[in-house]
Amino acid sequence: MALFIAGTGTDIGKTIFSALIMARYGAELGLQYHKPVQTGNPTDTALVAGLTGLNKEFFIPEQYQFALAASPHFAAEAEKRSVPFDELKNGLTALAARRVVVELAGGVMVPLTRTVTNLDLMQQVGWKTVLVAATGLGTINHSLLTLTTMQRAQIDCAGIFSIGPENALYSDNARTIAEFSGVAHLGEFFLPAKKLASEEFRERARDFDPQGKIRRLFV
Repeated sequence: MALFIAGTGTDIGKTIFSALIMARYGAELGLQYHKPVQTGNPTDTALVAGLTGLNKEFFIPEQYQFALAASPHFAAEAEKRSVPFDELKNGLTALAARRVVVELAGGVMVPLTRTVTNLDLMQQVGWKTVLVAATGLGTINHSLLTLTTMQRAQIDCAGIFSIGPENALYSDNARTIAEFSGVAHLGEFFLPAKKLASEEFRERARDFDPQGKIRRLFV
């Protein structure tokens, strides 16, 4: 079963969350990671590979890759290219029978072209989605706006996962988002002040998903 990893914005923690899933369950469940549209360098595929230490058989190459770190529609235009939506959608649909962690580019409403967004892709492909959100101030608004948009589009949201620094607001933020949206809270991963080394990340990933909520999405 393939799973979309969406976010309330850019650099919100989707890649860290994807890496947690792959580090914890990649080998056990035969998962693969895929970033269908990549903008900027280093690639998120390279980041996940570095954090998890998994070899290339656990990764599906990007369908489209652009040098500029920007929204896919603009990054493509900077190279006088485009993201053919039907080709992108068909490429993902072909993966439906596999266990794939599919990380989207940016937030839910980020444009892939001048006429379609990540939301359109999620809606037409139809997979379950986990929404990644921040832990701190502002996350209630960003999360509820995103979840409302997904619900109106009838996106099957399996839950919300929080990533960011530990702080005094986090516990109530998570509770409030769950209560207002009716969407399950799947857990959290607190980031330290300094960048996590790959060895430390893998050590912490062993305690990821203690109740198996994420694991059950793939079995």
